[in-house]
Amino acid sequence: MIGEVQACLAGKACAVQGITTLILGLLTADASEELPDVEDGSWEDEYLKGNGEEIYEFAFPESLEGMTFSEAALLLYEQYHCILLAVQVPLRSRQKEEVYLG
Repeated sequence: MIGEVQACLAGKACAVQGITTLILGLLTADASEELPDVEDGSWEDEYLKGNGEEIYEFAFPESLEGMTFSEAALLLYEQYHCILLAVQVPLRSRQKEEVYLG
C-alpha cells in the first residue's frame, strides 16, 4: 500500500503545494511530553501542537460504506475531528487493492 500512497502523493504534490511536507510531518510526528514555552497563538505554538499529530491506519467502518470519499471525510471530520487521507479498496476483478488519496 505504501507504494500506491507515494505515487498518489507525488501526483497531489503537483496540485497542492506543501502536501508532502504536511504528510512527512504526520508520518514522523514527535509526541514528546516536554514542550518548550512559547507564546500562545504564535506559529511556534501551532507548530508544536501539530507536531504531536500522527497518521493511523484503521479498518473502514461499515457505517461509511456506500458514501463518497468526500462524504466520509466530512462525516469523520465533523464527528471525530480526524482527517481522512486515503482509502484502500479491494478490487473484485484482481487480487490486489487500489488506494485512493483524497
